[in-house]
Amino acid sequence: MARDAGFHRTGKGTILLITEGIGEPEAGEVPWSDWLPWPTPGPIGIVAGEFPVLPPVVDPTGLTRLLRDSSANLALWSSFPPLTGRVDRPLGGSGETGEITILRVEGEDGGEYPAVVCEDRKGFRIVSLLGNGFWRWAFHRTDARPGFRRFIEALARWGLGGSVEGGAFHLAPAQALYERGEPLTFILRRGEEAGERCFMVIRSPDGSAVRDTIWVDSDGTAREQVITVGSLPPGEYRVAYGAVSGEAIGQADIFVDSYSTEYADPQPDDRLLEEMGSMSGAAYLDLSVLSGGNLAKFIPLDKVQHQDTRIIVLSTSPIVYIVLLFALVSELILRKWRGFP
Repeated sequence: MARDAGFHRTGKGTILLITEGIGEPEAGEVPWSDWLPWPTPGPIGIVAGEFPVLPPVVDPTGLTRLLRDSSANLALWSSFPPLTGRVDRPLGGSGETGEITILRVEGEDGGEYPAVVCEDRKGFRIVSLLGNGFWRWAFHRTDARPGFRRFIEALARWGLGGSVEGGAFHLAPAQALYERGEPLTFILRRGEEAGERCFMVIRSPDGSAVRDTIWVDSDGTAREQVITVGSLPPGEYRVAYGAVSGEAIGQADIFVDSYSTEYADPQPDDRLLEEMGSMSGAAYLDLSVLSGGNLAKFIPLDKVQHQDTRIIVLSTSPIVYIVLLFALVSELILRKWRGFP
């Protein structure tokens, strides 16, 4: 069974991309798209191995609905190539508290399309993609870029933007994904019975507070307030909020990206950099963060290729031109000295 090791990562939020292989689940095993409690009461039938990617049976998370509600997303699914999936690690056992949903999506043309494994562990959502040829399709087909962007954006909204309604108050991040150094913005909505003051606490995945309690006072009759908080280091965070006199009544998840825009500014007259950026696909998942225990980060098109741009900018510096000119003059002098034309 051949695999492209260059696309294989393990860790929280595993992404597995297999270049070959197909198999059938054995009779009597749990359906691939079934909903499973975590930890499981006993052994389950989803084990390491290959399987065909088929349509979903159960989707309690709403992710399939999110991806397929619009006509644009229906067209997206029909554009995916036939795929197969592989699980390199068993899904089951006595792990952390959470839920696992395995989705299999079928296009309107009846083809088999990407599988998505969604894990909810202690409130943090983890998305894994399983599929043969998915990565190459996403990067090397021009007509696939718009669909791939919608696919990634939908996963980001589900995986990073979850929130829980909270009675008199409801707090939601203005966006699920923030760049490093960017202030965090939240929308606070107050119900009819909401008090004059509420609080919010930002915590890391281990439960420790990363910011002191933030108190938010009512600004009068407005039912909706915009709250801006200073930036945070890259990572996953949970924001709990509630009334002054009680415990937290709701929560919202956010993710701060480790990417910085300082590396993406092209040279003013360097058209080649812009052309390179347009060749990279509308968005991509940065696999490098997975082994560090973070969710995959989502980077838009205009922030791709920052490592390549450094190399190209170096080739356009004055020092490079001086060295090349010196080499050319030296060659001419040497040819004249040896009598060559």
